[in-house]
Amino acid sequence: MPPVIYVPIGIHGYIRCPVEAEPPVTLVKWNKDGRPLRIEKYSGWNLLEDGSIRIEEATEDALGTYTCVPYNALGTMGQSPPARLVLK
Repeated sequence: MPPVIYVPIGIHGYIRCPVEAEPPVTLVKWNKDGRPLRIEKYSGWNLLEDGSIRIEEATEDALGTYTCVPYNALGTMGQSPPARLVLK
């Protein structure tokens, strides 16, 4: 993860979990500010097939520190470094 994720304010943006895995990643779990991220609590947020989060309209609700944990058939190598989301 990059140390800072820039998302444009007021329009759609993405939070990505950059990973290369063999076998391919089948699941990505997200944390925000040290707690499991419940995407359904955020209107307009969707978890995409590749594990990225799509934010329909970025607002201050998106601010925080994110980590991802990618999984494949063999398990996980653990949590990503933290990335702080900044609106621009």
